[in-house]
Amino acid sequence: MNQPKSIESSRTAEEFLKGIWKENPVFVAVLGMCPTLAVTNTAINSLAMGLATTFVLFF
Repeated sequence: MNQPKSIESSRTAEEFLKGIWKENPVFVAVLGMCPTLAVTNTAINSLAMGLATTFVLFF
């Protein structure tokens, strides 16, 4: 409990970012909706959109 301020603030920042970016189910669900909501007029554009979304969801 008596940790130095820098370690405590670092841990707090890590938990904050984890909640916003890595473990946010709403954010992941919205990213998963991108291909559904996107309007493409060619097959190559839809393929690129699908690959980009797959990359974002996995990395």
